[in-house]
Amino acid sequence: MESDFKWTGDNSSGELSWSMVIQPDEPELMTWRHRLMVVEHSAYFPEGSNGLEHYDDIVRAVIELNVTGNNGTAVGGEQEITLPAAYDGDDLSLVVVHEWKQTPSIDEPEPEPESDEGLLPGFLAPLGLIALGAAALARRE
Repeated sequence: MESDFKWTGDNSSGELSWSMVIQPDEPELMTWRHRLMVVEHSAYFPEGSNGLEHYDDIVRAVIELNVTGNNGTAVGGEQEITLPAAYDGDDLSLVVVHEWKQTPSIDEPEPEPESDEGLLPGFLAPLGLIALGAAALARRE
């Protein structure tokens, strides 16, 4: 997989252009999500709940990316984005994340659910345990 992106803008807004070339054996069996993470390198935040005051690598926003082009093996898009303000300074970074999941083939059979033979049905199991506990108490008396 190859991925590339370009940011045209400043520290508050701009346009993100991105592309990705998919190279698995069967790209039609993959489900993809594309996101932009806006990360602040470090920030002084004295009100933080754990009292550190200085925090590193803060994810300020996660933005779903729109796919505007897809030819089966390459996808991409362009989108106007307004960035969140940094807590302090101008140390924001942009990270493009491509997440994939293998989807089952139409030819593949669904896995068989595990057998519950020998077990009490789900809603009767607690009643069975209560009955066993009551029987044990009755024997002690």
